[in-house]
Amino acid sequence: MIKSNLIGEKFGILTVISKDESFYDGKHTKYICLCECGKTKSIYKHSLINGWTKSCGCQQNKGKKGVNATHGMSKTRIYAEWCAMKYRCLPNTKNSKNYYSRGITVCDEWQNDFMSFYNWSMENGYDDTLSIDRINNDKGYSPNNYRWISIGKQQSNKSNTIRINYEGEEYSLHSLCVHLGLPYKSIHKRYKKMVQRNEPINIDKLLAPINP
Repeated sequence: MIKSNLIGEKFGILTVISKDESFYDGKHTKYICLCECGKTKSIYKHSLINGWTKSCGCQQNKGKKGVNATHGMSKTRIYAEWCAMKYRCLPNTKNSKNYYSRGITVCDEWQNDFMSFYNWSMENGYDDTLSIDRINNDKGYSPNNYRWISIGKQQSNKSNTIRINYEGEEYSLHSLCVHLGLPYKSIHKRYKKMVQRNEPINIDKLLAPINP
C-alpha cells in the first residue's frame, strides 16, 4: 500500500527529508530529497514511488547512457503526459478503480522507454494543444489504441458520455445539442427523467423544443 508520508524513506540514492510546502497544484505532492552527492531536489511523490527518479540527476553524468537518462525532456509537456499515463495505471491510487482494476495498462514498448513513446507521438500528430485519448476505453495504452485529440473531443469520448443516434450518425448528447441549437442542460434533464422512469429513449420526444 502506498504510504501517505514518505519522510525518512530512501529511493535509490535519495532520502526524503521533508514535504515541499512551496508546491501545490491541487493534485500532486512533491518532497524535498537529499541526494548522496549532497544536493537537494524537489521531486514528485509518484516519481519516487514508481522508481522513475532515483537521484538528483547526478547519475546522468557518470556514464549512464540509458534513453530516459539522456533525452533532456523531463520538463516538457509530453514527458509529463508520459508520466501521468503510467501513473494512472498503477494500483492503489485514487484512479486505480478506473484503470488498474479494469486491466488498463501501458504497453511494454512505452512502459520503460520514453523515447519510444515520444517518437510515436511525433509521427502521429502530437502538439501541445492535444490530449491523450484511448480509442477503445476498455483497452490499454498502446500504439494501436492511442491517439492525440483536442480536449473537447476527448470529453465527448469518455465512457460515461451519453451517446445518441440521430439521422444515421452517433453524437454525444452535448455535441448533438450544439448541432441542433438546443439547451444542453434542459435536454440532459429530460434524458435523465426518461431513464429514471425506465422509458425508452424517444428521440423526437427527447429533442422536442423546450417551452419558454
